[in-house]
Formats: sequence, C-alpha cells, structure tokens
Amino acid sequence: MTGEVWNINASIAPISRAFADVLGAAFRQTAMLLFVINVVVAMLLVSLSVWYARHFITARLATENALRRSEARAKATLGSIGEAVISVGPTCLVEFINPVAERLFCRDAATRVNRPLTALVSIVREWDRRPIDLIEQALRADPSDPCADLVLTNVQGGETVVQAITSLVHDTSDTITGVVLLLRNMAREREYVSNLAWQASHDGLTELFNRTEFERRLFASLDTHAQAHDMHPPRPCMLMMLDLDQFKVVNDAYGHAAGDTMLREVAALIKKCLRDEDSLTRLGSDEFAALMPDCDEQHALQIAECLRAEVAAFEWSCETHTLSTSVSIGLVDLRGLDMETAMRFGDIACYLAKERGRDRVHLAMRGDKELTRHTSAMSWCGRIKDALANHRFCLYAQEIRPMHAHGAHPRHVEVLLRMVDEGGRSSRRISSCPPPSATA
Repeated sequence: MTGEVWNINASIAPISRAFADVLGAAFRQTAMLLFVINVVVAMLLVSLSVWYARHFITARLATENALRRSEARAKATLGSIGEAVISVGPTCLVEFINPVAERLFCRDAATRVNRPLTALVSIVREWDRRPIDLIEQALRADPSDPCADLVLTNVQGGETVVQAITSLVHDTSDTITGVVLLLRNMAREREYVSNLAWQASHDGLTELFNRTEFERRLFASLDTHAQAHDMHPPRPCMLMMLDLDQFKVVNDAYGHAAGDTMLREVAALIKKCLRDEDSLTRLGSDEFAALMPDCDEQHALQIAECLRAEVAAFEWSCETHTLSTSVSIGLVDLRGLDMETAMRFGDIACYLAKERGRDRVHLAMRGDKELTRHTSAMSWCGRIKDALANHRFCLYAQEIRPMHAHGAHPRHVEVLLRMVDEGGRSSRRISSCPPPSATA
C-alpha cells in the first residue's frame, strides 16, 4: 500500500512540477503584462496630467495677463480723466483712488487704502454745512444728486467744492460688491462762471461797471426808493453823469492806444475820488456815471467839485507830450424819478455843464427852466424820430390871396410839412388838397 502511494506520487510529481512551472510562467507573463499595462496607463495619466496642468497654467497666465492689461488700461484711463475716482469695497473700505483723488485728498494712495472714506476727508453740503456719507447713501439706494454742490475738506484744511456721482458694483449674482465714487472738482467751473459774470457786468478797458450793470443797479435803487416811500421818506440818492472834455482830440492826435491808456488812468482817478459805496460805470467812450446812495445834494456837490479839480489837475505823459483833460459833471436827485427820466435829466445836466463852458458841475434842480427847455427839446427829438420811422409826416397847402382882390384866383400856395400824432390828428385843421391851379 505504501509502495503504491510512493509509485503514484512518483508518477504525479513530474506532472505537478510541470503544472507548477506552467502556472509560474503564466503568472510571470500575466504580471509582466499587467506591469506593462500599468506603466503605459501611468504614462498616459502623467501625460494627460502634464498636458492639463500645462493647459491650466497657460490659461491661468493668459487670464492673469489679460487682467493685468485690463487693470493697467483701467488705471491709465482713471488716471487720465479729470475727476477723482474712489473705489470702495463691500466692507466700506477704500480699495483704490486715482491720481486726481490723491491730489484732492492731499495724500498718497498707500495711506488711503483699507480705510473708511470718512477717515480721509470730510464732505458736507454746501448750503447748510451738514455732513453727508456718500457711500452709505449709495448702499441704501439713495444716491446723492449729482447737481448738488458739496464741500470737501482735506487733511490740510483746504476746501474744494465738488459734485459727487456714485455707482454700485454688482457681481454675476447681482450682489453688491462695492461702490465707485466720482468727485468732480467745480473750482474751474466756478471760476469760469465768475469770469463770465464779471465780463457781463464790467467794462473790459477800465474794469468799471458797464451800462447794463449800471442800469440794473439804478433800477433796483429806484425800485427800493419807491417801495420805501409808502412807509417813510426815502433816503437821498444822487446820480452823477460825467463826460470828459475834448477827449476825442487825444484819440485823433495820439491814437486810440494812448487814449485808452489815458482813459484807464482817468477812470482810476475818478474812482479814487468817490466813496466806497458809490457805483462808478463807464457808459461809453468817454462818458461815466456814478450812483451815489445815501448822499444829499450838498454832499454830492462837494464830491463832484473835488473830483472836477482832481481831473483838471491830472497830467499824463505820452512820449514827449504831457496830456491833460477836464470833466463836465451833471448831478440829479433820484427821489421821485423813474429810470428813463433820471437818465434823461442826467444827460441834460451834463450837457448844460458843457454848454456853460465845460470843466464845471451842474446840479439839476426841480423847476430849472433850462432843464425843462432841454427836456422838451429832447422829447420833441424823440417824437420826430418816431414820426419819421412810422411815416407820420404829410404835406398841407394853404392859399396865398391878396386881401382886396375878392374873387380872384389864387396865384400862390404855401406848402407846409406837418407831423401827425399817433391818433392821426395834425396840429391845425387845414385842407390837405391845394387848388388845381395853384403854383408852389
């Protein structure tokens, strides 16, 4: 039995060893195949990972470069505009300011970021000096009026009038991520408007008030007197009209440049002789006017005489010549007058001063016969000009007959030119049709 077992074992042992050898070879082949497959897969995965990482890094670098270029363009754009731009994050801290804001705040950008805007500058409303928080208003969906003027005070205490415009920044989910504040400096606009207002109310040569501003002030003064008359007697107010004598000779002999220079000197001298509250105006070439509030006739006469003497003693050197001039002055009490009458009386008073010898002062008095005569003459001049413009003149004819030749035909006719008033009436009732046989 034992022998048989050993025989069977001896016969099976080679088969077992062969099977083990085959199984080992198959295992080694399978392991090698799996190893090769793993290596290939690993290499593929590594390659894919490298490709993906490279693609991701390239895309990331491209995105970062695009963002840097966009940021550079944005900074260049914000740096080139004339308004101050401040970007505030969701935590209400300043994240960015452009160079204009740096100059406006009087601080560099490094000291302004990551700080509240209220810690950098103070902003108040101009009309009531009430503090205002523009960022808080924007976050409350209550933006400030861009036309409202605000006063910004920087760290050095300097004040600047600005206008503010706020815009909310949203992300893709429409969540507010910050606020952009634009501050427009209104200093240049204020200066420009001020210059325009000055040019509209002043004479460019002498820097005095012009006729438009003078008429506005005269009208306001007369209106104030008319309103005050109902409550109490109005305070005295005088109108002074000035005309330089023979000033045209200076322009004709030495040129307009010399005349303009002398005119500026004379204007400065006249202004020096007047009071601070008096309004001196250049009406025309060599004509001036002054509105003198709270001034009675005697005081106005004293000022006018002093002014006349100063102008008469004035001398101005032009090349090798010494030039001088004088002034004729007319004074009018404005109480009880309207604007047109006041200007007319002033012109007549100045004309009378010239007519009586120049270099003198004439006070227009109530009931002055000369004033009345010239007023009537000026009134007729206006009426005649109006009649000429509206064709209100016509010819009349009246016969010339001998006193004792009854029944004789007229041999002569007198032709008259008459002015018709606005109602169509002439001054006399005479037939306007001469006889057919009349000769003029």
